[in-house]
Amino acid sequence: MVQSFQRAYRVDLGFRPEKLLGLEVFLPRNRYPESEPQRRTGFVDEVVNRLSQLPGVQSVAAANYLPLTGFWGTTDFEIEGQPSGKGAPKPFADNRLITPGYFSTMGIPLLSGRAFTEMDRPGSEKVAIVNAALAKRYFGRVDPIGKVLETEESGKIDRWRVVGVVSDVKAFGPEEDAHADFYRPLEQLPFPFLGFAVRTAGDPTALLKPAEQVVWDIDKDQPVFDAIPIGKLANQAVALRRVSTILLGSFAVLALVLAAIGLYGLMAFSVVQRTHEIGLRMALGARRADVLRLVVLQAFWLVLTGEGAGLAAAMILTHAASGLLFGVSSSDPLTIAGAIGLLTLVALTAAYIPARRAAKVDPMVALRYE
Repeated sequence: MVQSFQRAYRVDLGFRPEKLLGLEVFLPRNRYPESEPQRRTGFVDEVVNRLSQLPGVQSVAAANYLPLTGFWGTTDFEIEGQPSGKGAPKPFADNRLITPGYFSTMGIPLLSGRAFTEMDRPGSEKVAIVNAALAKRYFGRVDPIGKVLETEESGKIDRWRVVGVVSDVKAFGPEEDAHADFYRPLEQLPFPFLGFAVRTAGDPTALLKPAEQVVWDIDKDQPVFDAIPIGKLANQAVALRRVSTILLGSFAVLALVLAAIGLYGLMAFSVVQRTHEIGLRMALGARRADVLRLVVLQAFWLVLTGEGAGLAAAMILTHAASGLLFGVSSSDPLTIAGAIGLLTLVALTAAYIPARRAAKVDPMVALRYE
């Protein structure tokens, strides 16, 4: 479980969440109707422009759904020249609508082709960018750049030419595989649900209030229903695993301490019971090292017996709990070896103290011991 948390915490999300602020708004349809897309795009352009002018802001971009926020939507499409069979499900991907500069602001690498520019607007050719997961799933080894994806939205078929491929983003946390992502310019397909990503030079929390005020300066009646550093969302994505790891780790340490105390008590009692025997052995020529070895070996066999039974139980329990693990096998040999080594070290250390005391016994006193 500790290894699972460490690996989940270190997973590359595909973008840089640190120093990134997210603001989410929903444009009401009565004031920003679908029939007037220029009102939606005008709002987006104005917010992006004003946020960019705030002190400490490096770049700003907008999207319909920001990663890790829990909001997403999908869209079906067809690959031109490769129609789905009758009754067969169409290819689908997460629907991502973004403004130019989104990939650089989020820190998402562009693998091939180009990113969106200000020239990708209404009236120009409809273009799209796909992620590596979509390219691999639906194109295999074929280069998707230049291919056309067809969608049916608002009762009409649109053709989107693929102009770039970007790396995958784990938009739902480190433990869920990256989805296939279908990126299109927000200018060409305005959307009422919006998330603004603000890349800052310092702590993004310092810009929470100023960023919200920018939105209200543009539209005083427009609420910001969420404003949060994306880095905080990244930490929250592993919060449950962190808490469970701390709890399990605490109980494990407690169990280890109790086992060490129990073994120490058992060996101390055994030494007291064998005091006469130990004195006799030493009177017959046994050295202190021999007595020390005698007691430690007795503890060692107890430890091996306990570890054998514990290992059998652990293999059954960890197999049953394999669904809770991430990035590590329930029978990982290094983990098992490390656990056995740690238990052996602690147990023998606990046994060494009474063994050392036994080795210092005066033979004459031991022989008179009742």
